[in-house]
Amino acid sequence: GNDRHSIRAGNFGNGGTGVSSEGPCVGVHPITDNDQCDPRYRVNRDINHYAPGFRPVDQAWFDTYGDLADDPRGAVTWTHPSTGAPFYGAYNRPGVDSVDAWPNMPSQCYMNTDCASYNIGSQNEPDIVALSTDDGSEEFIHNAGSLIVDFEINENVALRYLGNYQSFMYYFNRDVNVSNGHTSDIDDTVIAQTESRSHELRLFWQIGENWTATSGIYTFWESRDQWYGIRERAAQGRVINPAIYGPEGWETFLTDSLAVVGWIVPGCMNWGGTLGNEVVGGIDYNDATHPGYGSYCGDPGRDYPFTGHMPGVLPSHEHDTGALYEHRNYIDNDSAAFYTQGDLRLADNFSVTLGMRYSKDWRDAEEQRGGYSEIEANQYGWLPWAIYTRCTIQIAAGGTCPGVADPLQFFGPGVTPLAALNVAMGAATFTNDPTGNFPIAPVCELTAETCDRPIRLTGVPISWGSRTTGTFKQDGEF
Repeated sequence: GNDRHSIRAGNFGNGGTGVSSEGPCVGVHPITDNDQCDPRYRVNRDINHYAPGFRPVDQAWFDTYGDLADDPRGAVTWTHPSTGAPFYGAYNRPGVDSVDAWPNMPSQCYMNTDCASYNIGSQNEPDIVALSTDDGSEEFIHNAGSLIVDFEINENVALRYLGNYQSFMYYFNRDVNVSNGHTSDIDDTVIAQTESRSHELRLFWQIGENWTATSGIYTFWESRDQWYGIRERAAQGRVINPAIYGPEGWETFLTDSLAVVGWIVPGCMNWGGTLGNEVVGGIDYNDATHPGYGSYCGDPGRDYPFTGHMPGVLPSHEHDTGALYEHRNYIDNDSAAFYTQGDLRLADNFSVTLGMRYSKDWRDAEEQRGGYSEIEANQYGWLPWAIYTRCTIQIAAGGTCPGVADPLQFFGPGVTPLAALNVAMGAATFTNDPTGNFPIAPVCELTAETCDRPIRLTGVPISWGSRTTGTFKQDGEF
């Protein structure tokens, strides 16, 4: 037998990765080197903006808030290289402007002083010191055993049994966002497990002086289970916890509003249910009519299906969380064979070898993908109207719209569909800003580590998934 267990702390495969600069590159066209970017904007690590990405603004915005170098609300001026016309851009406003870059999560460095002081040297002379949440690790467990038993029945007949068992598990977790902050903590993880066992019984037999043969039966079973995940373990729990689609007292305000235009969001889609069943998480994957998505029901962690032969596996492997994306495939192989091979001596210098083998193989495979996503709200210009309409229906029926003083606020200055969505979900309140520049405010501080209703940066939170199954059965062949 053989048993090995190895655990290594460290940011596997990412220890030499750093960020040399972030932010817009503003300079004189043509820009061919990062050193030509204005250092007032092209900073080492940006910590002032929660929602990544830029949006176009006008001269009035620049006149109101000034230069980005002086005010985080300000704008950057780009000059058209041919016409000389100025163009302005400002950072996205959380919950108002869509962060349309996947995975639609907050900046990992927001208000993080460690990020602000982080430095890796220059591009030509790097001096990289890792900045992470210290959860990077790598582990493998290997178990193996074999057994051979010989039994002699008589001088012409003998038996031999051969048994073999192998089990291998490999895991790593890697911090990929180069930050130790809690506003976002995106990691990727890999789990690969292979387990196999085989049995073989050999019969050695002889008839007279001229015939010797070996006959046997052989069975083999193998299971391969592979997981890859991209995980958000922070961000106020927005990928770990189920999404609440309305404020306290009306937890379905948003989904009820979407129903006004006939958009019925399917119920919770547990795309990560147990493999091996026709029905996963209450959804029949053989039903082609299902849209493949549903309301987001959270990802607090799922059991990794060890069968008890691997004690001591770390809990973070078995109950991983926050899958932005998870891809898992499972393959089960079975085979059986019968064989005979004999030598017939016809003369002292001449013999014939005769043999036969029959085998049969089975293979079952399953693959599933799924995770968290947000359907962009700002593409639906009708969304504030739908929310307003559902709110007025609620009031007409004698109810209220929690957190909304007047349904007409959904048409207020600067209220985008995404801003209306966040108010309907109870994640934000109206500021009644007459300028419309900052129409909402989040109910939770952006620096808070947890929040029941975190502000959404793109749109409607959903879970999605797909599943494919296949079976191969061989009738057998000689």
